[in-house]
Amino acid sequence: MTAIYLIKAVAEAVREVVKDFELIAELQPPKPVTVYEQYLPTDRFEDDTFYPLVIVSCRNIEFDADTKFDGDRVATILLTIGVYGGDKEDGWRDLFNLAERISQFLFSTPILDKKFLLDFQPEFEPLPEQPEPFYFGNILVKYKLGTPRF
Repeated sequence: MTAIYLIKAVAEAVREVVKDFELIAELQPPKPVTVYEQYLPTDRFEDDTFYPLVIVSCRNIEFDADTKFDGDRVATILLTIGVYGGDKEDGWRDLFNLAERISQFLFSTPILDKKFLLDFQPEFEPLPEQPEPFYFGNILVKYKLGTPRF
């Protein structure tokens, strides 16, 4: 259940960070960045108008110690960013700008929701095979989760 709260906290933080983000390449009226939690809903899957987007998902939770009874649990969060470049070749710039804005916020805010502590600074990686004019990249970040001590 803690991972659910972490996903929600990261998604809410990202929504706040990207609420006024303006894309360079979008060839349509300005659209807000939509932030999804854990997955892209299937009813939106066939619709190409959901771009720009960020999907916040939990990849795994592991113990940060040699034994499972010592140390803290660490959750790996993956933020998948997708943008549409239109006819311009600037879509990749939108991807990098959006990733940088999110990464800087996460790095400068080491505690989310007063309970999740940043354990691994955000790392951005654009996907090597970009299906132009769509551009994708991932931000990987880790947070310590509260672990009961007996």
